[in-house]
Amino acid sequence: MIFAIPLSILFLFSLLKPGEALFFSASPAPGLSFIRGILFFIPALIVILFLRGLLPISYRSWRLYLFYLFEYHLLEFVLGVAGCFLLMHRHPEFIPVAFFLAGYYSSLSLYDLFKFSTDLNLLSLFLLPAVRISSLLFAAVLFGYYQEGYGLRRLLFLLLLFCIPVVGALVTYFYMTFYLIYAVILTIVCFLGAIIFLFAGRKLYLL
Repeated sequence: MIFAIPLSILFLFSLLKPGEALFFSASPAPGLSFIRGILFFIPALIVILFLRGLLPISYRSWRLYLFYLFEYHLLEFVLGVAGCFLLMHRHPEFIPVAFFLAGYYSSLSLYDLFKFSTDLNLLSLFLLPAVRISSLLFAAVLFGYYQEGYGLRRLLFLLLLFCIPVVGALVTYFYMTFYLIYAVILTIVCFLGAIIFLFAGRKLYLL
């Protein structure tokens, strides 16, 4: 669970070719971006611990979904993207942003491992890490497009950026309401969709 995120990013990094402006930056080095993500997680965790639990749980379908959206997806995603705007705005290319988010999400996964160490299950061990990798890939590409865009196009990329946790939260909702097959299928769709989006976006940018 902890190593899935950085290993996935390293694998994808090996498939990309240098010299593509949207994807590569002369600085910072990927390792430095990864460390920045780890360091940013420390203040982000304080915010997460402060805000988690503010939304009361309800067992009505839409309210339960909103609870899982806020607690397990939206809060951590918004903080990760905020870190990109604060620390990576000068280097919005895919590789530095992806490594920054990989450091952030890897630290979050380590925290979750200790938090849920007595209740490890399919969601915490496999589904959430896969959803986080998908979110990371979508966010890193869209962040670059947002920084390069202007006007309505920029607004569109920002809206798409914040659709990511809305979809990801459905995985947690389906799993927790015992629709396991839907949770697994949606996780696979998100994961494959993120990889296709990464390489399709790369080709579109090069046209």
